[in-house]
Amino acid sequence: MKLTISIFMIVIYAFISPVVVNAQDDAQHFAVTRDGITIRISTVDDELSNMIRIHLEEGAEITQPSATRISRQVSPGIAASFDPRDQLLTLRSEGAPAWRVRFSKLGSYGRASVPGLEIAWQAGRDEALYGFGERFDSLNLAGHRVEMWIVDAPGQGGEGSDSYYVSPVVYASGGYSFLADDNPEGHFDLNRLGDGWNRYCRAGTSASFVVGFAETIPQLIADRTRMIGGLEPAPDWAYQPWISKNSYETQDEAEAAMDGMRERDLPFGVIVLEAWKGRSESGSFNRFSQERWPDPKGFLDRCAREGVRVVLWQVPILHPSSPWFTKAAEQGLLVRDPGGGVSLREEWLAGFGNVDFLKPEGVDLWKEMLRPVVRMGISGFKADDGEAIKPDDRLGHEDTPGWQAHNAYSTAYNRATYDVLREEGVDGMLWSRSGSLGIEKAPGLWAGDQGAEWSQLCRLITAGLSSSLSGMPYWGHDIGGYYGTATPELYIRWLQLGALSPFMQFHGIDPREPWHFGPEAVDAYRRLAHLRLCLMPTLLELGAEAAETGMPIMRPMFFAGTPHPDARLATQYMLGPDLLVAPVMEQGATQRAVTFPPGQWLHAQQPLVFTGPGTFNVPLALDQPPLFLRQGAKLTVRSVRGQPFGTWHADAPIRDLHVSPSSLWGSVPELGDLDAPASGNLVGRPVVIGFESSVEPSRFSLRWWAENQPDVVHDGVVSKSGDRLIADLTPTHPGTLSGQRQVYVLSYDGTVLLRGSVNWSDMLALEIRDPVGEVVTSGDHQLRATLMNRTGDPLALELSIAAPSEVRVQEPRRRMRLQARESREITWGMEINEAGGVIGDSRVTLSVEGPGGWNTSGEAVLVRSPQWIIAGPFPAESKSAAFAATHPPQWEPSASARFATPDGPVRWERVDPLIIAATNGLDFSALLGERHNTAAYAQAFVHSDRERLVELRLGSDDTLTVWVNGENVFAESFDRPALPDQNILPVQLREGVNRIVIKVAQGQGGWGLVARITATDGRPATGLRDALSRPQAFASDRVAASTRPLVTPRLDWEVIGPFAIGTINEVRGISEIEQAIVGRRSLPESIRGQRWQRLPGSDKGSWIDLKRLTESGDRIAYARTRLTLREPTRVALIGGSDDGMVVWLDGRKVVDAERPRAYTPGEDRVTLDLAAGVHELVTRISQGGGDWGFTLEAWDLNASPPRPIGHQ
Repeated sequence: MKLTISIFMIVIYAFISPVVVNAQDDAQHFAVTRDGITIRISTVDDELSNMIRIHLEEGAEITQPSATRISRQVSPGIAASFDPRDQLLTLRSEGAPAWRVRFSKLGSYGRASVPGLEIAWQAGRDEALYGFGERFDSLNLAGHRVEMWIVDAPGQGGEGSDSYYVSPVVYASGGYSFLADDNPEGHFDLNRLGDGWNRYCRAGTSASFVVGFAETIPQLIADRTRMIGGLEPAPDWAYQPWISKNSYETQDEAEAAMDGMRERDLPFGVIVLEAWKGRSESGSFNRFSQERWPDPKGFLDRCAREGVRVVLWQVPILHPSSPWFTKAAEQGLLVRDPGGGVSLREEWLAGFGNVDFLKPEGVDLWKEMLRPVVRMGISGFKADDGEAIKPDDRLGHEDTPGWQAHNAYSTAYNRATYDVLREEGVDGMLWSRSGSLGIEKAPGLWAGDQGAEWSQLCRLITAGLSSSLSGMPYWGHDIGGYYGTATPELYIRWLQLGALSPFMQFHGIDPREPWHFGPEAVDAYRRLAHLRLCLMPTLLELGAEAAETGMPIMRPMFFAGTPHPDARLATQYMLGPDLLVAPVMEQGATQRAVTFPPGQWLHAQQPLVFTGPGTFNVPLALDQPPLFLRQGAKLTVRSVRGQPFGTWHADAPIRDLHVSPSSLWGSVPELGDLDAPASGNLVGRPVVIGFESSVEPSRFSLRWWAENQPDVVHDGVVSKSGDRLIADLTPTHPGTLSGQRQVYVLSYDGTVLLRGSVNWSDMLALEIRDPVGEVVTSGDHQLRATLMNRTGDPLALELSIAAPSEVRVQEPRRRMRLQARESREITWGMEINEAGGVIGDSRVTLSVEGPGGWNTSGEAVLVRSPQWIIAGPFPAESKSAAFAATHPPQWEPSASARFATPDGPVRWERVDPLIIAATNGLDFSALLGERHNTAAYAQAFVHSDRERLVELRLGSDDTLTVWVNGENVFAESFDRPALPDQNILPVQLREGVNRIVIKVAQGQGGWGLVARITATDGRPATGLRDALSRPQAFASDRVAASTRPLVTPRLDWEVIGPFAIGTINEVRGISEIEQAIVGRRSLPESIRGQRWQRLPGSDKGSWIDLKRLTESGDRIAYARTRLTLREPTRVALIGGSDDGMVVWLDGRKVVDAERPRAYTPGEDRVTLDLAAGVHELVTRISQGGGDWGFTLEAWDLNASPPRPIGHQ
């Protein structure tokens, strides 16, 4: 075991961790626990006497448990004792509370179920715990469980505990640090149960960690930084704004983005290229693609002339088609599975192999692949991925298991990629997504894949602070979010955070250049980028300090003297010691509460001065940076003296700025300790802005208006009240601004000092239960609503209901009085008349009128549903298969039909309208049972009095496919709960009876459908009625029909492939096959070593899964079948593919959809008149990555309704 330990440390620490040099060379035996765990203790550094290293090992030479109390001075600053009675090891350092810890064996731990250890130490009272890597869930992790297992999980800005960067680095407010020397699979349970213990559980039978003592967390960080030899600094150029997208697909697109930035005077200094690589097959996966980048040297030369650095996207993988893969596999330089073969990835980038960076030869191979592009003049790599090592993988020469190396692999990959830049003399940077211990030596880190949502933006400060405390201060995030599309407001608020983060980069799947978000966003980017570049000399100083001392660039507020946070999420932070950043992260907010540390704090561009400690509500409009400066501080800036703070020119000098009101704003009056009104319920009390000023009130002017009425301007009043001035914005009548935004301007002698706004809530909250989609039937019904008086005064109200003729309301008008803050539920009785089976909406409007003519209203949409008939379930192997599969209910409406399923035949059955009304739709889980990976059909018959266009308004859980009169009008896969109006489909109804069929496929969890029909403007449709003439024919208790169960006829496909192609954007076919197709000759039976074959399972459904041939990569395959017709027939070929598809019929190309795309059922459709006889059908399917397959069905349009053609 001792030999195993030393080998592991050589492998891991030599190539991964900067933490340990001689982990246990001087470790002295100290004690043995009752479990047989040997404890050794060693010093860390002669000058770090407040830190010691503890080594744990099972089954060492000395196995007899210690029987007597042991005490020893283990370093000049720390004494240790072990008590065999309670098995506690106690450390004491002068001025610090005693630190007590115990150790236990874990019989089976983690994903690989291997022996493990538990290290448990006593939690301090009310202590806060920081570090642990990049945390999105909380800054103070006390009371949490924290996993030590990096995960690729987009959306890590949510509430979950997943993280791309995990590190067993812990700093406690009680004055101690816990620093593990390595990072196998593990987790921390931080007094989550309230039993007074913090626990660190980890896989493996040995462990080594450092405990340090100091008065403050900054000192603890400085000690660790000294112990590991400092941090690797980021280069100066990296502090400039970055531009990026997933992806600039071509050289032309990248240059167009650069041109757009230059034309609009939007400064940037770095561009990230993701779609730059060539083909795996030719070994060019780490070289520029000639198709995408015809002149990479010219592009790089242009960037060099313009002072733009180029960073290339990177992943640590090789595809089996690449000669690099063959070379690496032959030399054993890829991560292995337990059997010794190459371990292929199973999720993102499935089918690729991971380079083994725990072997020096693997590192050398990787560097050999990267050197050519480094020598071309690039400045860095964006190192994506690194989280894909499986628990049972094997790495390194010693077959280190995946559970031990999963986290360390990320750092090894990052270090290898960064080192090739250093070896080539490049002033370079690594921009990595994942990390673990040792990432400190390969900066920096970005926060991964957030969605364009406010809920994800508001967690980024916590992520940046925790990352910085854990050892990676060179941090940034994707401005605008990686996926989804931000609103202009969200984009600008994200810009404000990004411009004041350690690094600034916009990036996303969709374009993130500012002009895509409107002119206000363009102006905001320009101002914020100039502000950042003005402050860049200060940022460089902070970056250098971080490298030397570990002091973060982005710091928690308690570094500046505020208390440790009670809230889980951090909402403001320090940028160095003298800049306070308080971003607005709430939709619609125009001000926020800011807590100031001791001292005087000046807003960057508004004449506002705040005295700390204290909390004030500060106006922060979209055009104002959320930045405050410490008065008296000295900053280094690039700006021209005398110009407003934040003004920047490239040729401006670098100079010292002594922060004062005059240096920031000139000679305008200061507004001291200003406290603005909070948005929300302002009705019934004065709306005022309080501030301090030496100027007489009469010198100020205050004007305000409602945002939607900018021409109607009102005068406010500024008066004196004690030592403060009061700017009164209260409207004359309390209902004037109900539900609106009030905009105000405070001026001094004609100079605008302050612009702000306040969002007003409605005086009265009116909430109608089930406002959209409540299904009703004939008879009595109740409408329920809740009214809440949000004011501080009683309100006398008049209520009235307007309803269509088919709805009779009892007591349509009434009066009521609501007391201040009172909430009351109100109910109306109604009678619904559904004569003639009318289908459509009945809209009932509730109006409330208050004092002074103020009013509000709400609408209830009552749905009169057709009678629904359902069939199912139809189980499948997966939700995707259930979505793609075709079943006879699609075309067979008969009550006598039976449909074959693996669980036995099913048939159409009518759902009682009362059941539909009770659940406001079709709850398939209740009707058919809780199922996974299955599908159900629903059909309805609707009579229209004329041909018309209507809207089908649908919601589904999960997927949704719709046919109207046999025509597929919609198909899309979702993973969602069913809610009203999730999809609004314009559909054409013919005069007479129309058959509507809806298929919903289910993955897991809920399973249902909500549906209604409206006119094209969303208003109630007229002239529609239910057309189910014989409901009893579909009764569930009817006598079962004796007909043979129907199955879906399917075409028999044979496939051949895979074959390599140029790229997915420029597919080249196989000439031997395509010449034979066009020439109407027999297809060759074998080509390039491949033969035609039937894929297993291809007879089970219409989806032909070509990933059974091979995994992801640029490639094609062909499929063939025969179509036999007994008579001349009009045939529709209907299909879809992932990615591109070309179809030939009898040698004629009838479908050409050769392009990268995701699978959509029925996306490709062609109608053909075919003669009787046998017809040859051939398809070519291309793939660039991810899923690979197709569906192609032939439908007999002569049949009524149309039916698929194939073999029964």
